[in-house]
Amino acid sequence: GDDRVALPPMEVRLELSDSESTENYTLHVFYSRYHVSFDPQTDFIFYSRYKIKHIRQNSIDYLSFFVSARTEVFIDIIYMESGSSIKKTVKLELSGTDRMTAYNMSPVKISRLSGVQCDNIISYDARITNGTLTDLVRYVLDRQNHREMHQFLYYNVFGLPESISFSGLVQYSPELEGDITDLTKQKRRFSTFFNDLRTVNTGYLDENKYKALVDMLTSPVQRWYDAPSLPMEIIITDIDFTHTKMGNQRVNVNLTFCPASRKHQVFDRYSFGGGIFDYTFDRTFE
Repeated sequence: GDDRVALPPMEVRLELSDSESTENYTLHVFYSRYHVSFDPQTDFIFYSRYKIKHIRQNSIDYLSFFVSARTEVFIDIIYMESGSSIKKTVKLELSGTDRMTAYNMSPVKISRLSGVQCDNIISYDARITNGTLTDLVRYVLDRQNHREMHQFLYYNVFGLPESISFSGLVQYSPELEGDITDLTKQKRRFSTFFNDLRTVNTGYLDENKYKALVDMLTSPVQRWYDAPSLPMEIIITDIDFTHTKMGNQRVNVNLTFCPASRKHQVFDRYSFGGGIFDYTFDRTFE
């Protein structure tokens, strides 16, 4: 929920000397799990896999980039008012230069920033520039009634927070763990643990989202955002990415995960407030 998360660069000073002279060098090192083909201090780009990203109104999302003294980021919001579509542009207030930063781009945050009601927003573009347009990411509000929608948080290639959502079904396959032994002619189970394994199908993925999913798998930490309280840290135990790569076909894959903590169970007493129809129906049908 933070407005931004920043990673200051690490400074490395090298002193090289021989019998005749000494040379000093200062290097700034930026974290990355992958090879990159750009200079973070001179290339004004977003560190995102997406050109277009579909996002739910209640989703959380961060967009990463390098903030220099010349960096400017604008948000172009398209929204409906009195039956007409209107465009409004706001400038993102950047703080702290010469560092990798992830800014909160959730619809709720953009609504507060622009003063536009969240329900009226259709889409918004994030533009990064040094005076001329250099990169753009478009966020499109997804208002479809998906029966399933699951969101995960992770650290992207550059060590900054990012999210990914899946619309596929979840299969629950819990396992009961613990050692069973005979004690005075009676069986006992020790170190009992209910391992809450779940397998989520991603739904159809395009090429960019598939790459983002691989980034999530290699992240040192992943969290499941569906939990009713704080995002639950998880461990991915297995994947099934078997697919045929075809230029005109999207793929869907499965990943299995469980809570990272052995003490994830929560006791929560509350009154039943549901009905006999699912969320796609209004209260009239009750």
